[in-house]
Amino acid sequence: MAHLIERNLRTIDIVGRYGGDEFIVILPQIDFENAYIAGERLRQALESETFSYNENVIRLTISLGVATYQDGKNTQSLIKTADDNLYRAKKEGKNRTCYEQ
Repeated sequence: MAHLIERNLRTIDIVGRYGGDEFIVILPQIDFENAYIAGERLRQALESETFSYNENVIRLTISLGVATYQDGKNTQSLIKTADDNLYRAKKEGKNRTCYEQ
């Protein structure tokens, strides 16, 4: 999974484990539209990848929440917005990228 994420992001992007099954991706110097595109690229890459375990083929999907920094927004509120969007993506059927509205 880490290699797949790494292959689909820029070298300046930062990836880390945020919770049990959650990751956080920081995309420096990027606007909202390109952050959304990066999320979709990552989602589609994972969706098209096949994994195997004990000779069984496994297909995975990912739900993503996107938030972008705005002046005056602190780190906690930025993460909360991304997290809210993530849970909205899961609620709306999973395997999608949701963003702040």
